[in-house]
Amino acid sequence: MSLCRVSSFLVAVFAPLVLAAAGPNALILGPTSEGAAQYHLSFDGHLWNGAHKVYEHQISLRPASGAAELQATVDEQESGKRFDLTVKRDPDGVLVSPDPHAQFSAYNAVARVAAAAPAKLAAGTAWDAQVPVDIGDALSVSVPVHAWVVNIDGGRTTIQGTGSLETTVTYSGFTVPIDLSIRLASAFADGTFVRADSAAKEVIHAGPQMQTLDWTWSLTRT
Repeated sequence: MSLCRVSSFLVAVFAPLVLAAAGPNALILGPTSEGAAQYHLSFDGHLWNGAHKVYEHQISLRPASGAAELQATVDEQESGKRFDLTVKRDPDGVLVSPDPHAQFSAYNAVARVAAAAPAKLAAGTAWDAQVPVDIGDALSVSVPVHAWVVNIDGGRTTIQGTGSLETTVTYSGFTVPIDLSIRLASAFADGTFVRADSAAKEVIHAGPQMQTLDWTWSLTRT
């Protein structure tokens, strides 16, 4: 897993990005024209051959010169490295990075779930989304996720989702089947993103080298 993966959470220059159609329960991510949005990403995973990977990243997103662009700064707390780059935003709010070492899959996972949400939400409202999940340093798959509103308490909306995928991937020239499952939870206060958490499990069926990988991440707006 590399830099800011995972999955899932932008904006025209003069307006906030609304990831559901405008309405009382529209879900908003990213910065507004008034300034930057700050996020903290935590990752904890047990990967190939049980390798334990933990990192903390601080992410800043700022409006850029065009409606489909943002300026991003990513600070890797574990390495002390900083990445400054311009990222593209697709119609679903997903960020596309020009740097393979600076990806935004956690943010993008939330973006996809929010983009597919109905304009008006109530407890029990459900919908489906395609969520990007990174399964290696250079591999990403789209996982179908079923999401629903757990509750709305005052101005706070809590959403959960689950998904799974059976597919094949190529590692070191060998094509192998994998089983992937994910769980997501996110919270919005008065429609604005607050926090998301995810847990994923990947089973790689590589004969005698069958591997089970698992990881969690959390993304918090600070």
